[in-house]
Amino acid sequence: SIHVERSLDDLIMLTKAVAAYFLIVLVVQSARSLRVLLHIILIYGGITTVATLITSKFGIFRPGDPDPYRLSSFLGGVGDGPNELGALLLALLPLPLCLLEAESSLRKKVALATLALTVMLCITRTRSRGAFVGLLVVLALLILESSARLRLAFLLAPLVTVVILYTHYGY
Repeated sequence: SIHVERSLDDLIMLTKAVAAYFLIVLVVQSARSLRVLLHIILIYGGITTVATLITSKFGIFRPGDPDPYRLSSFLGGVGDGPNELGALLLALLPLPLCLLEAESSLRKKVALATLALTVMLCITRTRSRGAFVGLLVVLALLILESSARLRLAFLLAPLVTVVILYTHYGY
């Protein structure tokens, strides 16, 4: 490679992803443990998005953040850059939306809808063009693949409306 340091960084990140995959396969061996893993992922996503949105609202950004105009994760880690945070949240978004469709408890529906809303808002605040296009594709695929398309469209309409109202004019 021309850039050895960058290649080593990418190799380390790839190694972590492969190791995480095998650890998940080894740990998740029942429906209950899969449910626990999903809840941990949703809680992490909620904490990340809420912390990032609230701190940015007060003008507090992660130390050393070169571009506070484009949000990156306040907690650091996987979402260090705006594009990385957008990709992470885009991967997280289908979880609350799919669980929201099947959930019967009103309290859990409100929590999942709130999480989906904060994830979509945070995606638009990263100002990542790829994540924004991905957001549109994910929402379109969820509506097209759903057996209850009309119900899901009505469920997503208020969330999308709120997100559109707060989306950056550049989109």
